[in-house]
Formats: sequence, structure tokens, C-alpha cells
Amino acid sequence: MKNLNISESQAPKASSKVNPPIEYVTNNGYTLVRLSELHQSSVASDNKCHFMVQRPSGGEEREVSVDFDESVIALVQSQRHTPLSERSDFWLMLAEQHLATYLWKNNRLPAGELLVVSQLSGHDLAVAASWRD
Repeated sequence: MKNLNISESQAPKASSKVNPPIEYVTNNGYTLVRLSELHQSSVASDNKCHFMVQRPSGGEEREVSVDFDESVIALVQSQRHTPLSERSDFWLMLAEQHLATYLWKNNRLPAGELLVVSQLSGHDLAVAASWRD
């Protein structure tokens, strides 16, 4: 992403060793960055994760949220011996995968910059059952 929309006060100091955020690029050219990697104040949870998405070829950037339906959260937790924390990295990984798949299949941002995940695949549930933070 060329423009990460980081204000000067949020930019790392020259002497600090901060890794740049990881960019996830879909097959059709959308770039996703976890907002929590750009702004420490943006924390992902089991019901909402935030991303900065750039359209293909250096296009416009938009903030996109991924929400998990309560039934999805309950289903994930039912697959586990011990419940996942609401701040588990699992939710961020799952949100990222669902957003990337949506962008690849639909070639557009979700309406209102919000994607609601209301169904999970068998693979998603298998990952949930074995996830360790």
C-alpha cells in the first residue's frame, strides 16, 4: 500500500525498530492490512475486526469492518474444549480470510464497508477446534 494514512504522531520514530505491517494481496489485486497493525488503539475482537483495504492498482483505500454473527461465535466456541478469548488471534485470521475471499469472488468492497460473517465452512470449524494462541 502506498498510502497507509498514518499521521505524523503515529509514525514510528527513526530510532525505533518497528516492523512494517503485513500486506495481504488477493489474486485480483486488493491489498488488505490489519488496522490493528497500523493503529495500536484498533483492537480486534470476536465480534468485529477492522482492515484497511486498497483497491487494485494503487486505487482508493477504505476502512472495512468484518463482524461475526452471534451464532457463528457460539458455533466456534461449541467446537472447543476451552473457549477462545474474544481477543484471540483466531478471530482476526478468520476475518481476514473471509474478507479476502469476498473481495476475490465479488471484485468489490462489501456494501457499507461492512462484511458480516454468518456461516462457516467445515475447514473454519476444524481450525477453530484446534486453534492455540
